[in-house]
Amino acid sequence: MDRKRVMLIAALICLAVFFLAPVIPRQVDVPCQGSTTASMHGTGWQSPSYATFGIGVSIPPPIACIV
Repeated sequence: MDRKRVMLIAALICLAVFFLAPVIPRQVDVPCQGSTTASMHGTGWQSPSYATFGIGVSIPPPIACIV
């Protein structure tokens, strides 16, 4: 492989690891609104960057959980 191709592959890997991975949402358990602490939690989706900086992807739990 030539040097430019190796640099391109390294740049794409760095881009994926440091910029795209923190934006990909993951499952988080969130308490249902208006419920007690003994009730079940709903499952929402939230990206690590949203949890850390408030910027990113946040998908609330299903509407059945929000009573």
